[in-house]
Amino acid sequence: MNTFDPYAYLDAAAAAVDLPVPAAYRDGVAANLARLHAMAADVIDFPLPAPADPALAGGDDPA
Repeated sequence: MNTFDPYAYLDAAAAAVDLPVPAAYRDGVAANLARLHAMAADVIDFPLPAPADPALAGGDDPA
Protein backbone atom coordinates (compact mmCIF):
# COMPACT_ATOMS: atom_id res chain seq x y z
CA MET A 1 0.00 0.00 0.00
CA ASN A 2 1.24 3.46 -0.85
CA THR A 3 1.68 5.94 1.97
CA PHE A 4 0.59 9.52 1.40
CA ASP A 5 3.52 11.95 1.67
CA PRO A 6 2.10 15.45 2.12
CA TYR A 7 5.47 17.08 1.43
CA ALA A 8 5.89 15.21 -1.86
CA TYR A 9 2.33 16.13 -2.84
CA LEU A 10 2.94 19.75 -1.83
CA ASP A 11 6.07 19.92 -3.96
CA ALA A 12 4.41 18.29 -6.99
CA ALA A 13 1.20 20.34 -6.79
CA ALA A 14 3.05 23.62 -6.24
CA ALA A 15 5.32 22.89 -9.20
CA ALA A 16 2.36 21.94 -11.40
CA VAL A 17 0.73 25.33 -10.93
CA ASP A 18 3.98 27.29 -10.56
CA LEU A 19 3.09 28.35 -7.01
CA PRO A 20 5.97 29.07 -4.67
CA VAL A 21 5.27 28.01 -1.08
CA PRO A 22 7.54 29.87 1.35
CA ALA A 23 9.50 27.67 3.76
CA ALA A 24 7.71 29.28 6.72
CA TYR A 25 4.38 27.85 5.46
CA ARG A 26 5.48 24.37 4.30
CA ASP A 27 4.80 22.57 7.58
CA GLY A 28 1.34 24.10 7.95
CA VAL A 29 0.38 23.40 4.34
CA ALA A 30 1.67 19.82 4.60
CA ALA A 31 -0.30 19.30 7.84
CA ASN A 32 -3.48 20.52 6.14
CA LEU A 33 -2.86 18.24 3.15
CA ALA A 34 -2.47 15.29 5.53
CA ARG A 35 -5.79 16.20 7.20
CA LEU A 36 -7.51 16.51 3.82
CA HIS A 37 -6.11 13.16 2.74
CA ALA A 38 -7.53 11.50 5.87
CA MET A 39 -10.95 13.10 5.32
CA ALA A 40 -10.97 12.12 1.64
CA ALA A 41 -10.11 8.53 2.54
CA ASP A 42 -13.16 8.39 4.82
CA VAL A 43 -15.39 9.64 2.00
CA ILE A 44 -13.89 7.33 -0.62
CA ASP A 45 -14.16 4.31 1.70
CA PHE A 46 -17.84 4.97 2.48
CA PRO A 47 -19.87 2.19 0.87
CA LEU A 48 -22.64 3.21 -1.51
CA PRO A 49 -25.39 0.97 -2.82
CA ALA A 50 -25.04 0.03 -6.49
CA PRO A 51 -27.86 2.34 -7.74
CA ALA A 52 -26.05 5.29 -6.15
CA ASP A 53 -23.43 5.24 -8.90
CA PRO A 54 -24.25 8.44 -10.82
CA ALA A 55 -22.86 7.06 -14.07
CA LEU A 56 -25.41 4.25 -13.97
CA ALA A 57 -28.35 6.08 -12.43
CA GLY A 58 -29.69 7.66 -15.63
CA GLY A 59 -32.06 10.55 -15.08
CA ASP A 60 -32.57 13.87 -16.79
CA ASP A 61 -29.93 15.13 -19.16
CA PRO A 62 -28.99 18.67 -18.01
CA ALA A 63 -28.00 19.65 -21.56
